[in-house]
Amino acid sequence: MSGHYEGLPCKHGHGNTRYITSRVCVVCVRNKASAWKRSNPDKVRAACKKRRERYPDLWKRESREARNARVVAFKKRNPGKVNAETAARKQHIKNATPSWVDKKELEAFYVEAARLTQDTGMKYHVDHIHPLRGKSLNGLHVPWNLQVIPAKQNLQKGNRL
Repeated sequence: MSGHYEGLPCKHGHGNTRYITSRVCVVCVRNKASAWKRSNPDKVRAACKKRRERYPDLWKRESREARNARVVAFKKRNPGKVNAETAARKQHIKNATPSWVDKKELEAFYVEAARLTQDTGMKYHVDHIHPLRGKSLNGLHVPWNLQVIPAKQNLQKGNRL
């Protein structure tokens, strides 16, 4: 675990995860902060209000249409960046595909996703169970790492297992 020291449990018996520099138990720090927040609701509210006033853009919620328009505008202004990202993703998939994999087996997943999309009217994606660009491990572009799932579920899953 990055930034943590694995040592003995704290005096309250919370596991063995502590911060490296202070060697203070992570759970104890969180519990203390939660207790302070519960006992000082006015100070918490005031701090939140001050933060919202200082950084108003962080608290805005934009509509789906506004976000889509912003993304389309970015893509029009930056075709080079978009092309570079697309090329990098394709290259990453190519690098994650072993030479011994049967390409027809991979293609079958994409054909199935297209068939389900057409038959149900709901969009389907081919998902990598172990993401190609995972935080802790990188999956391969192989048949046993692929699944066809609804697009909404795949987008919610993101780059996680």
